[in-house]
Amino acid sequence: MAFCLAVAIILARVAALPLMPIDETRYLSVAWEMWQHQSFLVPLLNGEAYSHKPPLLFWLIQLGWWLFGASDWVARLVIPTEGLAGFWLVADIVRQLDPDARREACWAPPGRPGPCSASPSGGSCRRCCC
Repeated sequence: MAFCLAVAIILARVAALPLMPIDETRYLSVAWEMWQHQSFLVPLLNGEAYSHKPPLLFWLIQLGWWLFGASDWVARLVIPTEGLAGFWLVADIVRQLDPDARREACWAPPGRPGPCSASPSGGSCRRCCC
């Protein structure tokens, strides 16, 4: 159920919103320049090596273009999908570190206010993070 909801949100975002400047447009231009110059190992921006960010996102965009053809839709799907995958990886790490934690705790936003927020005022954090 959560997976279907996540896919629906990603598809709605891709269909409704354009690429967000500055980050997404820059990432797409780096991936496009890599595609044009066949530079699959070294990300390029304006003909120079772009070493400001790790290349995993650019490689995933390249993979999507290789599988489905070069289109902005493929790149626009890769960016939020990678973020969602990172969220699920963190949730898996939490489950491995604390197997007694309730299943619902994995879906709580990390920065939400409440008893679990680490605040300088000394708020306590319960073990279940609910």
